[in-house]
Amino acid sequence: MSVPPPDNGEDLRLKPPTVRTGFAAVVHKLSPRNWRGRTDRRVAPATRRLVACAPLIALAACQATIPVGTRLGDGAVVPAPVGWLDFCKRSPSDPSCQAMPLDTQSWSQLRGTQAQILKIRYVADAQQFHVNEFWTPATTAGDCEDIALAARQRLLNLGWPASTLRLATVFTETNEIHSVLTVEVSRNGRRETLVVDNRKAAIMTWDQLAASGYRFVIRQSSNGRDWVKVDQAPTIAARSDARTARSL
Repeated sequence: MSVPPPDNGEDLRLKPPTVRTGFAAVVHKLSPRNWRGRTDRRVAPATRRLVACAPLIALAACQATIPVGTRLGDGAVVPAPVGWLDFCKRSPSDPSCQAMPLDTQSWSQLRGTQAQILKIRYVADAQQFHVNEFWTPATTAGDCEDIALAARQRLLNLGWPASTLRLATVFTETNEIHSVLTVEVSRNGRRETLVVDNRKAAIMTWDQLAASGYRFVIRQSSNGRDWVKVDQAPTIAARSDARTARSL
């Protein structure tokens, strides 16, 4: 789109370059048009894009008012875009992409954590803290949330990334509300979710628990603070042929 000439009739194209100073001088210098207004085909496409963005750069530099808005909420969990999966494959150290490699050492740490929480005696918050809900890592006694937090704390102390340790709320096979710790791991380049659960003697995958009657409702998002809905596919929940865990 062409720019109309000044109202006073002056043609800035006829003025010497020294008239233009500051930002105007930079824009003129980068302009892909010569003094007669014709496009200079020698100007690189990147330079043309820079000229188009120049007014936006000026506006961004001058912004003084902080915008006020509302929070964008989380909905149901959906499959990640292909581009994001590729990014995480190439950026395993990114906090949002991290999964703990499942090897002999990490598997031993998980088994040790499972053994530790099985020693914690179940005591309701109302009995121990005299309130209906009080979440804190259990030491010798606590309810399911406290026990899951104890498992999380132990793995954090062992160096596991916080983004791989996410609490989840489930309904058990007897339709009781319960909390567990879901653990994001990677094995042979494939992401899996394991579960540390004080109701089970061994560590299981989330889909093994789903096949046994667990229904995953909500869990922490990868950023740790927010929680998201878990859209547990009925086909997975109905599976009776859960995979058998391989020995490491």
